[in-house]
Amino acid sequence: MGNDSVTKTILKGNVGIGTASPTAYLHLKAGTATAGTAPLKFTSGTNLTTPEAGTMEYDGTQLYFSPSTTRNILAQISGSTALTTGSIAFATTGGYLTQDNANFFWDNVNKRLGLGTSSPSATLEVKGTIENGLVGWWPMDDGNGATVADRSIGGHNGTITSLACPTGYVLVPGNATYGTADFCVMKYEAKSVGGVATSQADVAPWTQITQTDAITACSSAGGHLITNNEWMTIARNAEAQAANWADGKVGSLVSTGGGLKRGNVGVGDSASYNGADPEYGTRNAEAQLKAQLVLSNGETIWDLSGNVWEWTNDTISCAGANCTSAEMPYDATPAEEWVEFPNISTYGQLSYDKIRPSNSSWNSTYGVGKLYTDTNAAYPSGNVHAFLRGGDWSIGAPAGAFTLNLYHAPGDSYDYLGFRCVR
Repeated sequence: MGNDSVTKTILKGNVGIGTASPTAYLHLKAGTATAGTAPLKFTSGTNLTTPEAGTMEYDGTQLYFSPSTTRNILAQISGSTALTTGSIAFATTGGYLTQDNANFFWDNVNKRLGLGTSSPSATLEVKGTIENGLVGWWPMDDGNGATVADRSIGGHNGTITSLACPTGYVLVPGNATYGTADFCVMKYEAKSVGGVATSQADVAPWTQITQTDAITACSSAGGHLITNNEWMTIARNAEAQAANWADGKVGSLVSTGGGLKRGNVGVGDSASYNGADPEYGTRNAEAQLKAQLVLSNGETIWDLSGNVWEWTNDTISCAGANCTSAEMPYDATPAEEWVEFPNISTYGQLSYDKIRPSNSSWNSTYGVGKLYTDTNAAYPSGNVHAFLRGGDWSIGAPAGAFTLNLYHAPGDSYDYLGFRCVR
């Protein structure tokens, strides 16, 4: 085998180099720490012009392996330390793989990526600055106060401010149940001032208007007709405020001097009064006490219950003249009738949260209102039933912040039908 004239030698069986009992076709003796005793060493040379499958080559810089006719560089870890748990390998300037767990880490147990930290507490946690064209970044849970600190080197700190509402509108806190962010709603029922839907105390409410025209009026005023989700956002907020219950106790009964305030509904009791048809302008002390509801942010809204019915931008469409229980909310026996909230057995196209107060036991004796449902064609005609909420000056006990009337068609108009806009 040492003869230079021999160009090919075929050996049968296993070959051992440095070992007398080889257990493979080629078995190399283990290396030692002594120089010159490595088990295998490549001499630097020129790579093949055309890669050959199964070859390994070394050009003095890189080690290559060709699994086919494509030559690949074998990845090398910089230094003698293996990758540790959570390491994300990246290439150094020389093309070698390395790791930096303190600044680039993957928590495979919790599926979290850390930049600038080896113990991320969220799906992505960044500690440090983010730049490269980024204007700034502001943590959303950075403590209390009105200043949001910019964590980038730009230092563009922000100031938290409330949504500014137009004159005559009040800010309503959003509600995740209804998918609403903070919004501005008319403090008063809409009034026609020069044909423009306006929120002000003076002037009688804009009535004898269809739902369709109310939608147009609000759009022309720069907003939209209040939606059922927005109405429910207001009502659910109001029901939670003790000041809106006649005796200052949430969940009290009208019969015991309490109840959710209902305003001008044609009867006199702890939560209601019998006023003009309808009321507007400066009112007496009783009206001021019972016709206003206060929100959690201290803003007040007039006549959400009573005075005039208010359209919302919602409808129920039935396939035929008679609405089924899959279309219309009913009690156990579908009919055209008033239904107490706890007696609703099917919700049709709606749901509990689309109609009712949060407490499932509250009915009209608590001043929260009722549902008026309809098995027949919408009045005066058609199979589309529009939403009216709140009640009017003559409805009495069925009125309330949660009262819903599904009797009327979108094209109906009467002197007791009004509306309210949102911007």
